[in-house]
Amino acid sequence: TRGNKAVIVDIPIAYSSDVNKALDLASKICESVAQEFSTIVEAPKVLGITDLGKESLNMRIFGKTLPNEQWGVERRIRILVKEEFTKSVIELVE
Repeated sequence: TRGNKAVIVDIPIAYSSDVNKALDLASKICESVAQEFSTIVEAPKVLGITDLGKESLNMRIFGKTLPNEQWGVERRIRILVKEEFTKSVIELVE
């Protein structure tokens, strides 16, 4: 439980989705989450597209929190990604 903990959220996006729009929305989500949590020591940021899979591409968000606080931040990012991507018709892939 010592040391800061990584926040890692991988987001599988359909190839048919607007990647630039998805990256922009994810960046805005990161900014919002960074303001919500006082336990964040390195604000979440979009690292970009980290993988090109068979059915989707993977976008990664990375940040750091105080020990054992990463789970709540990751959950919040995932909830906002689901809500905002659905509104903007960016398809997430299972």
